[in-house]
Amino acid sequence: MIKKEVKSIKLNQNGCIHNVSYYEWSSENSHNKDIEYVYCVHRLTGDGRDFNFIANDLITDNENRIVICVDIPGRGKSDYLSDPTNYHVLFYATDMVQLIETISKDADIDYIGTSMGGLIGMVLNQMPKQFKIRNLILNDIGPQVSYQSLNYIANYIQNYKEFNSRHDAEIYLKSTHKGFGQLTESQWSFLFNNCIIEKDSKFMFHYDRNIAVKFQPVEIDLDLWEVFNKIECNVLVLRGKESDILTKQVYDKMLEKSNRHKGIEFDNVGHAPMLFSTDQIEPTIKFINNGKLIN
Repeated sequence: MIKKEVKSIKLNQNGCIHNVSYYEWSSENSHNKDIEYVYCVHRLTGDGRDFNFIANDLITDNENRIVICVDIPGRGKSDYLSDPTNYHVLFYATDMVQLIETISKDADIDYIGTSMGGLIGMVLNQMPKQFKIRNLILNDIGPQVSYQSLNYIANYIQNYKEFNSRHDAEIYLKSTHKGFGQLTESQWSFLFNNCIIEKDSKFMFHYDRNIAVKFQPVEIDLDLWEVFNKIECNVLVLRGKESDILTKQVYDKMLEKSNRHKGIEFDNVGHAPMLFSTDQIEPTIKFINNGKLIN
């Protein structure tokens, strides 16, 4: 039987004490030895429940896995930060080092990061730490993002909305996240239940609106090529073919950097593949198992 437990850990970064929650997936049939750890980190306005489907399948595939799906601070069940200027990738990556070293010590790990979670993974890979990343899955994110896309994200995240009805919130969420692709109604309902909360008779989204503080208009692209070029582990790049966050040009360039870098693109998907469906989950698990894509 597969278990899913909600846990939390208290972290401290230079006096900023905060609780980070996570979902721990495991099997009751685990031998509790030779455990493989997979860490999953979500998109900008997601939370750890984004990975429910792939986490379940990862355990089904290997009962000696533990899958950790984190709520980054300001999202889900994790604390909102008292200083909103700490809402940035380096802070999140430093949190991840502390969290991983507490949970799985110095064991090698696999890492799946969607969008923002992928940026965290790239930075995490270069930080001093006791563990190594064995397989790094970057879901619709690369080391270069155009300033136009960054400004679109900034505008979206700063335009935090509240709604008078749940229905209105659902319509808005569905219209602004068309890039997720052709999700079923049950999959959309799953997202609605995770993302929309009710407070004071208003319906809103689950994240701290102050995560927008660090998002300001920019005139240059995000450039992490220097960081990406130092990655030595196996890398799988997932891309929605209609994505404007991870362009085809950047995607192709990422795959040229090393024969340990593999990629797969998904039809009728933009930003980002949600890893809800078999066609997206199966190749990801096969890559984790083998460090390469299996046709």
